[in-house]
Amino acid sequence: MEETFDELVTKHTRRDLEEMALKYGVENFSGTKAQLADAILEAMKNQKDQPKSVIQASPKEALMVEKSKPAAKLATVGKKGVMAKVAAIDNKTAEMKQGIAVFMKSVDAQIKENHEAAAKIYSGARAIQSRIDSQIKENHEAAAKIYSGARAIQSRIDSQITEMKNYTSDFYYG
Repeated sequence: MEETFDELVTKHTRRDLEEMALKYGVENFSGTKAQLADAILEAMKNQKDQPKSVIQASPKEALMVEKSKPAAKLATVGKKGVMAKVAAIDNKTAEMKQGIAVFMKSVDAQIKENHEAAAKIYSGARAIQSRIDSQIKENHEAAAKIYSGARAIQSRIDSQITEMKNYTSDFYYG
């Protein structure tokens, strides 16, 4: 069963989505959770369209191959010495810097999306307030017309009462 965009975004954490992206060969992990879910769905669709005989290496596998290159460097330095520990620290530092860079890109993209969303919310709130204000004005105008109509009706009733009194008076005292 293939999940929908909404299910991917709501049911899975970003980490889950990143793992799914690796599984389907998505290359770019930066951006928002929604963008990542969209990329996963597209990759799923593309994978269904491709013939089964074609096997592609995922970007993660390519990254793993690149990460194994420093391991060859360690072999030339040794496994237990100070130089091996320095090399291991350097490798771990490089990995952490790369992870931090990816994380910062993701955070920056999320900040940008949040700013855009906040601007849309503000714009929507202004539109709603404008509509409320125009509805209030319309209601005031309608209430004024109702009041004016009620006064006209009351005036007509008073006039008819006076007319009836005069008619009655003329009829009896005539």
